Amino acid sequence: MIAVDTCVVKNADASTRRLPLKNNRGFRASLVVCAVLAGLSGCATSNQTEDVFRIDRAQGSQENIASLTSVINANPQDPEGYNVRGSAYGRAGDSRRAIEDFNKALQLNPRFYQ
Repeated sequence: MIAVDTCVVKNADASTRRLPLKNNRGFRASLVVCAVLAGLSGCATSNQTEDVFRIDRAQGSQENIASLTSVINANPQDPEGYNVRGSAYGRAGDSRRAIEDFNKALQLNPRFYQ
């Protein structure tokens, strides 16, 4: 166990001074809490990279493409629907349909490119 009995404090004029910690229970308790929280921060159960890949794969799912097709059918003049579905087709590995949707989005709005 490491014994800490003083704390170095930097003053506004850049000088330093040592403060005794013998009777400063609040400070010691804060140190313990910080140490525990630092230790627990490494115990995250979810890997962000895995979450991103899971979302990425879901974008190209048949369910997502079917949903986007419903959106396009409801508003066939909106280039954004074609653009998003084109991205979904790309994620699914269907490049031909992806290009068709991107071209349709540009046909509807030549300034619509993302």
